Formats: sequence, structure tokens, C-alpha cells
Amino acid sequence: MGSGFKSFQPNTVLTASDVQGYLQDQAVMSFATGAARGSAITSPVEGMPSYLANSNRFQIYNGAVWQSYTPGLVPVSPTSVDYSGGAAPTVSAMGEVIGSGKTGLSLNGVFTSAFRNYRVLIWTVGSTTHDVSFRLRAGTDSIASYNWTSVAGNFNVLGRGVGNNTTEFQIGTATTSIKYTVLEFTRPAEVVPTVVLGESSTYNANGTEIVHLGGLHNVTAAYDGLSILTFAGNLTIIAQVFGYNHN
Repeated sequence: MGSGFKSFQPNTVLTASDVQGYLQDQAVMSFATGAARGSAITSPVEGMPSYLANSNRFQIYNGAVWQSYTPGLVPVSPTSVDYSGGAAPTVSAMGEVIGSGKTGLSLNGVFTSAFRNYRVLIWTVGSTTHDVSFRLRAGTDSIASYNWTSVAGNFNVLGRGVGNNTTEFQIGTATTSIKYTVLEFTRPAEVVPTVVLGESSTYNANGTEIVHLGGLHNVTAAYDGLSILTFAGNLTIIAQVFGYNHN
């Protein structure tokens, strides 16, 4: 295989390995980093494609800059993870964070200017009663100005929760066993108030409960992270963040 890019000079013998390595195997050029690509391709041509291994990004040169064209939801890996309870969590190559015996888990560096909006998937399981709440963070948690309303329903009860200037968003009533939560954040990394929508499904011995959440973090500030809080019990927490590609 070729090294990613080669300039063929006049009267150079075109070998079979050159054809295979540069023309056949690397119709889309692959580079370890953007810096490596810049060193190899000093004069890119509009429409030229490339792939960056360090960020798992497919990019095309648009005549001025290399532009990402990754479709749909893009997994985002945290730059670091803070936690309480148990051993250090594991982080997969796609940014999935798994921690056991946890009372809290914080994902740092997941909200950036690369995306406007984000989806967060959270799965928790434990044998003790627990609520799932969450906060925005930038180094430390923001602990004020969370305004939210939730509607919860199970097999025989429909309930409503309200939070006015509380210390966190809350989703779900106190239950045991399995809880799966999907959160949608609008513009958390921008200097504007952040809006969130959430859905949670919980299963335990009494049946299934569904919760819908809508909320506003009424602070004009940028955040790069998220804390997941349980307040009671040692849980297994699995979390993953995705950015909505808008290019």
C-alpha cells in the first residue's frame, strides 16, 4: 500500500505497486492527521477527498478548506471522565463510556464548536432505588438555573414534575432496575441558554414507566461537558454522546 499521497513526475516508470497502492487501494487518500495531510498535499485541488484516522472524518477540499462530510450523527469521545464510586470507567474507540458501581459520572470535552446540537444516550441499571439527573459543566458543574417540566406515566398513574431554578435537570421518578434515557441538547457549547428535550423508559418489577422532559438552563454561557447524577445507589452507567452533523 502507498503512503497516502504521491506526486508522479514526467517519464517516471509507473509500477504495478504504484497503481495498486496509490490508484486502486487509495482512491480516497488516508492520513493519520490533518497535519500529515497538509505536509503531503501542499496544493490541494477542489473536489479532492481524504480521510483522517485520528478523528474518523471523511473530508473534501472545497477550494478553500478541507470540509467534513460525515453524515448524520457523529460519535464524540470525551477528553476526560470524572466519576464517583467504583473503578475508573472504560471509554471505547467510539466514545462509549462504561462505569460500574457509580453514583456519578461526568463526561468532559464532549460539547465543542464542531456541532450545534447533540444527542446523549444514557443507560443505567441497579438494584437500589435511584433517580437520574444531569447537569451541564465546564470544568465544574453548573448548579443553578435549571427550569424544567416532566410528564411521567406507567400502567396506572400519570404524574407531572416541575423544577424552577433547581440545581439540575431531573428525569424519571425513583425506580429500580433498568432505565434508558435519550437527551437532546441545543447549542450547549455556545454562549446562549441551553434547551434540552428528554425521554426516559424505565422497567422494574412493577412494569414500565415513560417520562418526557422539556427544560431550559437559563444561563448565557458555553459548556463542554455533562454530569450524570444518581443521588442514591451504586449503578452501572453507560453513556455515549453524538453530534448532529450540520455540514
